Amino acid sequence: MEIFSVPNQSSKEVENVIVKAGNDILMFYSDPSKSILYRTTSIDGGQNWSKPEDVTFTGWIVHRPNIYYNKNNETMLLVYREGKYNTGAIALSKDKGNSWKKLFSINEDNRRITYADFVELNDNTLGFIYATENNLNGDDSDLFYTTIHIVH
Repeated sequence: MEIFSVPNQSSKEVENVIVKAGNDILMFYSDPSKSILYRTTSIDGGQNWSKPEDVTFTGWIVHRPNIYYNKNNETMLLVYREGKYNTGAIALSKDKGNSWKKLFSINEDNRRITYADFVELNDNTLGFIYATENNLNGDDSDLFYTTIHIVH
């Protein structure tokens, strides 16, 4: 089933992630050639979707939007770059991804952050893995893992 056709797409790819947030299903997607993050919502199990909203904020979205939803306090975390070729950061949303606020930077020797992901280890701790690279063609990449303590 097609959800919708992606408007104003400037590249051949659309990077996306889907998140269950309470009773809603949220899909976030970005066009990798732009620093734009869109959100669309379904309140009926994915049968119908809202018109995509631009929920972009300061920063460059890492290829696939990397989002974690905390069901205990209904907040979301997002990984992004602090510029197209810069190091990364994590932002917080308290309104299901409608707005974002930077929490902290991820700075590994000033290397560009690429792909990242979260895993819930327990109610208070997330595992966080991400890759960095020294140049734009992906050579000399390294993987990093850390834990993030969640405050409820």
